[in-house]
Order: sequence, then C-alpha cells, then structure tokens
Amino acid sequence: MSTPPLSHLASSTARNLYGRQEDVAALQAAWRAACAGTGGLALITGEAGIGKTSLVEHLVATARHDGAEVLVGHCYDLESGSPYAPWAELLRNTSVEEEIPPLPTAVHEAGLPGIAGNRDALAAGLSAFLAALSARRPVMLVLEDMHWSDQASLDLLRAVVRRVSAWRVLIVATFRDNELTLDQPLHRVLPQLVREGRPLRLDLRALAAPDIQHFVAARYQLPAGDEARLVAHLLHYTEGNPFFLEELLRTLEHEQLVTLTAQGWRLGDLTQAPVPPLVRQLIDDRVARLGASTQRLLQLASVIGPVIPIEHWQAIAGVPDEVLAGAVEQAHAAQLLREMADHSSLAFSHALFREALYSSVPLLQRRAWHRQVADLLAERASPEPEAVAFHLVQAGDGRAVEWLIRAGQRAERRDAARDATARYEQALPLLEQHGPSDALAWLYADLAESYRYVDLAR
Repeated sequence: MSTPPLSHLASSTARNLYGRQEDVAALQAAWRAACAGTGGLALITGEAGIGKTSLVEHLVATARHDGAEVLVGHCYDLESGSPYAPWAELLRNTSVEEEIPPLPTAVHEAGLPGIAGNRDALAAGLSAFLAALSARRPVMLVLEDMHWSDQASLDLLRAVVRRVSAWRVLIVATFRDNELTLDQPLHRVLPQLVREGRPLRLDLRALAAPDIQHFVAARYQLPAGDEARLVAHLLHYTEGNPFFLEELLRTLEHEQLVTLTAQGWRLGDLTQAPVPPLVRQLIDDRVARLGASTQRLLQLASVIGPVIPIEHWQAIAGVPDEVLAGAVEQAHAAQLLREMADHSSLAFSHALFREALYSSVPLLQRRAWHRQVADLLAERASPEPEAVAFHLVQAGDGRAVEWLIRAGQRAERRDAARDATARYEQALPLLEQHGPSDALAWLYADLAESYRYVDLAR
C-alpha cells in the first residue's frame, strides 16, 4: 500500500503539523540554502502514517509560493515498479523551454530494454537538464516511498546527488526505514547516499501527549475533563501515529461520539468507538499477506491481550515451536508485533492492530478462546483474579462471578475501595441472574462495605 500521490499540494498547508516544528524549520533552512545556490538532499524517514507526506506537502507549498519548479515522483511496490519509474513520473509534466536541454529519451521511455547500458549518458543528460532548469528558477525534486525504489532509479539518484550542491535544487526523498529489508535496493544504496550527499536526515517519530493535546484543543473546545479523556484515548489507541489519529477522530465524529451541541463540544462513551475503516483496511491488507495459519494465530493473540506471553500463546494454540516462530517472524516483518523487554512476551505494535484483529474473530470462537485463556491463568500458582475474571466475563462463563468477587476482595485488602466497588458492581447483575440467594446476600454486604470506604475516602 503506497502513499497516495501528492496532488493539489499548494492547498495542503491546512494540514496540522503539531510536534513537527523543528522538522519544518530544518527543511525550510535546507530549502533556503538551495534557493541561494547550495543544493542538497533531505531524507525523511519513519513508519507508515507518521507524517512524512504531510511534512513534504508543507514544504512543497512553500516552494510553489516561492515560484519554484516542483517535480514529484513516486515509487510503488517493488513487484509492480519499472526501472526509472519515479523519475519518469517526476519529469513527465515538466515545462521545457527552448534554453533548456531536452530530457534524455530514456527517461521518457522508462522501463524499456536497452537503458542499462547507457546509464552514464542518462545521468549526464538529466544533470544537464536540472542544471539548466535550476539556473532559471529554484527546483524541488520529491521522491516518495523510496523503500520501494528499483536499483536503476537509485543509481540515477546517486549520480544527481553527487552534482546537486552546485545547483539551486533540493531533493527530498521519503522512505519507511522500519520496513527496509536486506534484499531491498535502498538498504544497499543508503550508506552510499549518506556518504556522498551528506543529507539532512529527519527521523519522524510518534507524537507525544502534549502534541496530541494541542491538536485536540485546536480542533475542539471540549471541557477540560472531556479533553483529557479524549487525549488519553487517542494516545493509547494511536500511539502518536498522525494517520491513525486523524482516522480515529474522523470515526469518532462519524459515530457522533464527538459532537457539537448548542452548549458546545461534547464527548461520548469512548468504549463504544470502532476501529476506523481506513485503519482496518490497512491492517487487513497486512494480515492478508501472512497466510491463514498466521492470521489465526494473530487472532488468538488478540484475545489473549495487549501483552502476549509466548508460553500462554503456544499452550492455547497447540502448535509446534517452528510454526509459532514462523508466525512471529512474519508478524514482526509486517510491523504487527514487537518484542517486550522481558524477551518472553510480545505486544501489538499499535493498540488499533489488536482491536481490528479482535473484532475479526467470530463470536463463538472468541468466547471459546477467552475461556481457554481464563482456565490457563486460573491454573497458575498465584492467579491474578482480575485477569481471570475479565476473560470469563468475555466468555460468558458463570464462573466470572466467583473471580470478580475475588478481585474485589483483593482490591479491598490493598485499600483500593473504588476498584473493589467496580468489581462487585460488575458481579452483581450476573449473580442476580444465576446465583443462589445466600451468595447474593454476601455480595450486597461486601458492596455496602466498599461504598462506605469510598465515602470515607472522599
């Protein structure tokens, strides 16, 4: 899934760039240097959705405002790309003037046989074209998704980069550094590009809580409590990924969980928020490439929880070591799972990944897996009653009442009266439906006692 093509970029400055002020300043400085006659290369890296294209759009809007020639090319999945394809796209609609040398024929005919033998002439012709064009006005070249670039396009980039410092040209290349593999051409060429081009390199990372808070405050005028609740929800489910952030907010608005009333903005029950459709599609696309066996194992992992003890996963899955190891390797390569610091557990790379996988599990299968997880946890020497109770509740298993009461009692022993009250309140309707009257009486007594402690704590 490639980044959508840049189009109508001059209007893109409306996009929010919270948390990217230093990156914007660095790119603007590189652009000013290029306009003054010292060209260069800027590499923008980061995971999918982290904001590479938004940052480029902002810079492109500046360049067009300055009267520059802006040329944009994209790389697509390695299996579908052709040699020189990003350069051909980039130069296809260039305005050619009489004083500027014509583009090399090979660029117009990207992908045709016979080009490889004339790479030096191609590089020289393209360089002459760019030198002449930049003599008339500054030039910005944008190459998107270079992690999918072919070797020929990268060789041509290296040739241009070696000459660019003498031109009024800034080359901006984006790629996903976390998806580079040993067999991809960029993995081999990147050290040479860095050595020869001495580029500005911006490694975009996740937005922090203050960035998300500023974003939310600018978009809505929520009461302080609602704003804090929304920021916490966004931080948990998006982990600072701007694409996920935008899509989750769009979904919350569509589901009327964030609404503008006559009294102002209001926030609804965020526990009812679904996975955004575009995020779900992105996750489905990744998972679909992994095969049925790995998909099923990941679905099971989503039921186990946000953190997946490998021992538990294997015990419930009942698969050989090599099968689980293969699934983990595939999921790691697809950026779905990451290893925890204890080296005995895994976690989903984003909470939304788990949510999407979990919602794809049929109800009866989901309940069966929750019951298996609960049984496994209950057999431990010192079981965590909260965890066992959670899985039994999700399984629709009557034993949940016993474990909810245990969880409440443990919370009381830890002077956590509010937690105890929550567990007892959760157990009450289940016991009222199915439990004996004497057990119900004891629960009422425990609940009354917990209410008393909550009142005393106020």
